[in-house]
Amino acid sequence: MNLNETFNETIDVLVKKAIELHQREEKMLALSIDIILQLETMKAFIAYRMSQEEFANYLGLSIDVYRKRLQAGRTMKYHPQVKKQFEDKTISLSQINMMSTKLTQANCEIMLKGVAGASKREARNYIGRVTCEGHLHPVSPYEELRVHIKSTTVDKIQRAREVLAAKGKVPTAEEILDLALEVL
Repeated sequence: MNLNETFNETIDVLVKKAIELHQREEKMLALSIDIILQLETMKAFIAYRMSQEEFANYLGLSIDVYRKRLQAGRTMKYHPQVKKQFEDKTISLSQINMMSTKLTQANCEIMLKGVAGASKREARNYIGRVTCEGHLHPVSPYEELRVHIKSTTVDKIQRAREVLAAKGKVPTAEEILDLALEVL
């Protein structure tokens, strides 16, 4: 046996181990979601005389991870087809969490079809197009724009919000940006 064959065999062994590990990890995630939902239903953190955050840390999770899994568990409980697609690996935990606040019985089917296999950005864009009644807008009303701005610019936006709020309605950052661009 030469060095190249030994190297390839080592790679094959590692690949098989990685596949096994990731399959177990997916099963463990699904089990973790189910357990967290049960613990939350029983208000276990109260029984342990802890805040929800302390309880999450006690379980070895950050409060963010705990809440995302809890939210996914609740969504799967009320929409069994979501759980089925999660188990079939056609949707991810992050996609479930993106859908959860907008998901209804009327739009569940169309939402799941559009999100399955989509990237995070594609899923967010698609979810923005789906109405609560289950209709699909032809074009997303929003596009994601991330900017990094100086704290002085944030102060200017806050000041603009205060000035515009004097008219009776507190504007969003998007509305402030729209007004500023119209002036240009």
